[in-house]
Amino acid sequence: MPTEKAAPHRAKKEKSRVYSFFLLSYTLILLVSLSSCLFFGAEVAQQLRREEALNKQALLTSLKNDVEENLRYVEELGNSLVFNSRLQFLVKHPSVSSVHDAMDQMAGMAVSRDFLLDYFLYVRSTDEVVTSTVRMSADKFFDIIYEFTDLTAQALREGTLAEYHFQDYLPAGGLRQYDSDYSEFGIIRIMPKK
Repeated sequence: MPTEKAAPHRAKKEKSRVYSFFLLSYTLILLVSLSSCLFFGAEVAQQLRREEALNKQALLTSLKNDVEENLRYVEELGNSLVFNSRLQFLVKHPSVSSVHDAMDQMAGMAVSRDFLLDYFLYVRSTDEVVTSTVRMSADKFFDIIYEFTDLTAQALREGTLAEYHFQDYLPAGGLRQYDSDYSEFGIIRIMPKK
């Protein structure tokens, strides 16, 4: 009789061991899967951060190159204005030179960049501004055509128009163009010596 009772008890123990073995093995499989998912997830996240940093660096490099190219273009345009013999003659001898020749010269220097709003020539002896399409006194030009919001006409005259500048930039500020809304700008001022 004791042997008959022991057999079902042993079978229960073996079932319990098998159940424990499967439970332990499934738990280990789950832990290994979870840890490998976490490890590979961390690797993927780190790789994504590296790629994002490389993309940002590439975008910044591209932006830097674009800005440098645009500044070179402005420098070349400024040099072509400053060293143009007809424009120099207008500045040195405004009573003899034809302003229409200067305007034609400036119209021939086509602005092919969308970032460059406009360019003009200031003739200090006559206090006039000449563009490819307009000739008027500096006061009217900076009142009607381009009105600086952060700079008075007197401050512009004293700080910019009365002094010699070559490839010098005004600080960014507000500008109203042709009676339109205010916008931000950075403008170059290039003026030949008298």
